[in-house]
Amino acid sequence: MKEDFVQYIWKFRLFDSLNLQTHSGKKVEIIQQGLQNFSSGPDFTNAKLKIDGQLWAGNVEIHLNVNDWNLHNHSNDEAYNNVILHVVYNPSGKQIETQNGRVLETMFLRDLVFPETEKKYNLLISSNQMFVPCENFLTIKEVSTIALYDSLVTERLERKINDIKRDIELCFGDLDKAFLISLFKYFGAPKNKTQFEILAKNIELKHLIKQAVSVESLEALLFGVAGLLDTEIACDYKHKLENEFAYQKNLYKIESPLKYSQWKFSAVRPPNFPTIRIAQLAAVCFVEQRWFSYIQNEEDVKLIRNKLKCNASAYWNTHYNFNIESKKIVKSLSEPFLDKIMINVIVPFLFYYGKFVQDERYLDRAFDILLSLKPEKNKITEAWHNIGFSNSNAFESQALIGLKQNYCDKKRCLECKVGYKILKNE
Repeated sequence: MKEDFVQYIWKFRLFDSLNLQTHSGKKVEIIQQGLQNFSSGPDFTNAKLKIDGQLWAGNVEIHLNVNDWNLHNHSNDEAYNNVILHVVYNPSGKQIETQNGRVLETMFLRDLVFPETEKKYNLLISSNQMFVPCENFLTIKEVSTIALYDSLVTERLERKINDIKRDIELCFGDLDKAFLISLFKYFGAPKNKTQFEILAKNIELKHLIKQAVSVESLEALLFGVAGLLDTEIACDYKHKLENEFAYQKNLYKIESPLKYSQWKFSAVRPPNFPTIRIAQLAAVCFVEQRWFSYIQNEEDVKLIRNKLKCNASAYWNTHYNFNIESKKIVKSLSEPFLDKIMINVIVPFLFYYGKFVQDERYLDRAFDILLSLKPEKNKITEAWHNIGFSNSNAFESQALIGLKQNYCDKKRCLECKVGYKILKNE
């Protein structure tokens, strides 16, 4: 038994509230349980109760045991002088006082909690073998409401935009540069995410714009700053990029913050080699440099997607790294990868921007993109599907992934709307 569960059953009144009494036999009538306080001080504020017929307004403190009051030093804290009722799970006859010497009435809950609610709670917190703790209690209706999906996706996006906020501060408010940082990071994920972030942060947008005269010129800039030209590999194309980067390096007074040895090739599939991803980014930056400005003004998702769908330059059709020839394959951005860029880069940025300028249109656009995309297929979404839940688009996928990662895996059942419906014992 944990104290947060006792707070939960008080908050939602999941106990028999008829014929309530305090430890001294005084009748208790709950008018308002109060508002849960998540900062310091009593657990619930602005409660209204009748104790022995007298109306009281004040705070309520929740504990597992009566002596927790003294263990937590509330008896010496004037912040608890306005507590009107001490609600305790385990019965005990010990009397307690507030800091100003008032004897505090205590009410015990253990024998009043709905048995089914407590049984389900115990099963939830002890469950370790199932995909989600509440799997045996779940029915489709628990997670198939639009309101639930909407709140889960919103929470997930709120968490994602924290990185965006930091990048925008680093870029002194330049949304286009911050967007490129997010884009570069995703191209490098998961193995080379940090390296791609360093690369993006060390390239000035104005330099990128000036070098957008050709894909080759952009490749020289990106490969050069990435430190991937600084090797002993002998290759005509690499030598050509080296010469171009030498000119750029002198022109812009730039250095390479990365070394070849810092890039990870092992345990990475060839299509995800940093060389291929950088070549693809050069193509993406050739067609557009101020990507967020473009996305901000272009409402047609298909046009955005088509513009992103770039191929690496011809050299990379027969190479995965410098001077190592391979079977000819056009190194284009795959449809699933484009979907992931839309979900993990464009949608969070539109969501952030809509929140920042307080314009619902951008929030709606972010949600509409998720609704228009195919559902993500991974272990989490497949497991939800096996239980019987719908996964018909990326909006639902993001909701179900958020539910699993942010609630189920952390056993935050008491904060979950699904958990509430189960424990409410409707």
